Amino acid sequence: MKLLHTSDWHLGQQLHHFSRESEHARFLSWLLDALETHAIDVLLLTGDVFDSANPPASAQSAYYDFLARCQQRLPWLQIIVLAGNHDSALRLDAPAELLRALNIEVVGALRPIDKSVIALKDRTGRACAQLVAVPFLKAQDFEFDSRDAVAATRLIYAERIEEAKRRAQPNQALLASGHCYMVGGELSELSERAIQRGNQDALPVDLFPAELAYVALGHLHRAQRVGGRDGVRYAGSPIPLSLIEREYIHQVVVVEFDGAKAPRIDSLIIPRTREIWLIPEEHAPFDEVLEALRALPRGPSTEPTALLEVRILLDQAQARIRPRILEALSGVAAELLKVSVRYPPALDQGEQTAARSDEALTPLGLLEQQWRMQFSSELPEALRNRFLQAQQIAAQA
Repeated sequence: MKLLHTSDWHLGQQLHHFSRESEHARFLSWLLDALETHAIDVLLLTGDVFDSANPPASAQSAYYDFLARCQQRLPWLQIIVLAGNHDSALRLDAPAELLRALNIEVVGALRPIDKSVIALKDRTGRACAQLVAVPFLKAQDFEFDSRDAVAATRLIYAERIEEAKRRAQPNQALLASGHCYMVGGELSELSERAIQRGNQDALPVDLFPAELAYVALGHLHRAQRVGGRDGVRYAGSPIPLSLIEREYIHQVVVVEFDGAKAPRIDSLIIPRTREIWLIPEEHAPFDEVLEALRALPRGPSTEPTALLEVRILLDQAQARIRPRILEALSGVAAELLKVSVRYPPALDQGEQTAARSDEALTPLGLLEQQWRMQFSSELPEALRNRFLQAQQIAAQA
């Protein structure tokens, strides 16, 4: 049996107001081809199908269109979809009964123990593995004090892993899945919403016993192993979801099982359909930056082939920064997403704040900037975590 693990699609995402719809469409077409080329039996999507709990109609259309194309082209394919922290569990679960008839299992909300284990089958219908399917966990999923989220999560998994072991037949593999933040995971702070009390309650890898053949995780956008264990992995996102993710190698994971033995694990690199440019790599004087922009190649393409951040070093506030940049970019197949401006530390803070209005900041970034301006110190960690918790609660409302 072959399983393909993917995660964190974030359909409907906009990066600084720029739609990612065409990039997602190309990824889904590539994924459909990969499923057929590599003779995949099971597709496992570990959360963050959508970028928000209320995704636009175009994102929902892309999701259901992909599922329909899978059913038409690969009728044997078993599909399992978990909810992530960006998703609405209710929205994902709503058509679950209909999708189950098409061999698509959706796990939006945490299920009871006896319904949390899914038999994974090859294209002949033979059960080859047992999967513990756990979506993103909310506070209401914990049966006791949610302040001890690690212990609560450990219990949730332990009960379901025992159920999977009870069901497993000889020569069947045991798997687990989840959408969570693990100890040692490498974050992308500009695009990953903090979970588990502002990521304070990172989960230890020993949550997953060594007898599990594979653990499929979602939430972190950089594909990575966890705790040095080859079989505990984040698949990562299929496209860069922030400008700082431009160096990521985006991939899906193919896991091939031969009975209960350790599986063969390979990565399939996802082609990058749109590049991210930082010009220049380090902030430079405005005149130098304009020359670098004018030197970029021009072409006949009308669709942006790159997403661009321009980095400028100024010794005093200047007017009409963006119009002059756009003039220098005339004819270049790139979309200007962000202008990042830096000043010498001695520059008056009021001028700096006004001139930085063109720089897009996250809500947390705005809070940190305002705190530095008012108190001349960094935002206290306790206040930072409370702010992240409030963001999480607001996102789930």
